[in-house]
Amino acid sequence: MTPSPRPGWPAPEQRLLATVAAGLTVGGLSAFAQISFGALLFSGSLADAMGEGVGRTLLGGVVLGVVMARGGSFPGTVGRPHDLPVIVLALLTARLAQRLPDAAPGADVLA
Repeated sequence: MTPSPRPGWPAPEQRLLATVAAGLTVGGLSAFAQISFGALLFSGSLADAMGEGVGRTLLGGVVLGVVMARGGSFPGTVGRPHDLPVIVLALLTARLAQRLPDAAPGADVLA
């Protein structure tokens, strides 16, 4: 049996269930947040592409989480996008999607 990393802490084998439960909880909450960010960003005139937008925000959240987990200086760090910048991005995308058809008639809004 391997020694505990810190005195008084259980061995890693005994912490496995708690670690898996914490990972599933954080992963689930992050997935729900990413889905809501995608739905917020791709609403209004961009609602036709909501599925693609939600998929892209989920992929972005996974990439951010992997980069933070593998390259972060503190072990156990969980990285995910925050909600306040998403609100600003949603306002900007709504305004741009509103103006784009006037600036370039017939252009694809998602191109």
